[in-house]
Amino acid sequence: MRRHLMCGICALAMAALMAIDTPAAGRLYRGPEGEIYEQSFDVDRFVLPEDAAVLVVVEGTFGTECKVHAYEKTEEGWIRRFVTDGWLGYGGLSNNRIMGDKTTPIGLFQMNTPFGQEKPAEGFPKNYLQVDEAYVWDEETNTLCRDLTKSGERVGTAAYLPQYVYVLDMGYNKNAVKDKGSALFIHCKEEKEDGTMGCVAIEKARMIDIMRLYGTYGDGKCYIALAPFGTFDLVYQSYGSNNGLSPEGYFNANSRPKGPLGPLGPLG
Repeated sequence: MRRHLMCGICALAMAALMAIDTPAAGRLYRGPEGEIYEQSFDVDRFVLPEDAAVLVVVEGTFGTECKVHAYEKTEEGWIRRFVTDGWLGYGGLSNNRIMGDKTTPIGLFQMNTPFGQEKPAEGFPKNYLQVDEAYVWDEETNTLCRDLTKSGERVGTAAYLPQYVYVLDMGYNKNAVKDKGSALFIHCKEEKEDGTMGCVAIEKARMIDIMRLYGTYGDGKCYIALAPFGTFDLVYQSYGSNNGLSPEGYFNANSRPKGPLGPLGPLG
């Protein structure tokens, strides 16, 4: 599927010719000799509750592409367990998401609601829920329920395979602000996927790894951070801000990212 926005197409063309320079650490370049990627964020700078144990960092790179890093907190501090390729929404990353715009929200959120259409594997969360066709992700409350009278995604139907084999809610819009979107997950990817409707998609094996990390610590200990390359300075301290949405004022005249980051969605 090739449904990138025009700005994403332009960004991809630029990406073949130039690198991104940022004041923070990190390099991102795609040229004739291949791709160079070094993360632009510092995992120790994320401000989270003391009992935070797992942090997934999603760094937007080219178009709908991203790198997904999974960290676990140990006595020595945050240790990266893996990094893998992933896909973002067709509309790119946005700090001003509205329902249906196919963007992935920027921000720092607490993940919740482990579920999927397959049985739980060893080490999965104790409250993992295997869903069937009676389950709906209610768009009004932004929660999972077993009530077909509700409007939302029928998450247990074949229409959501293989993506919803295993799923975690990213925690965006936890207060269900009207028209800001719901059902924003990290989930498994299709074999030939090149973007999502706003979720983050990764390989099934890595989704299993994240689900097991979640299972080790349980609810309330696992977080996810999302931002374009080189812009995490504006996300590090944003957990719990702006009513559970993306941080306010993410972009301004002095902080708007430069270079081939791909589509960034509505700015403002």
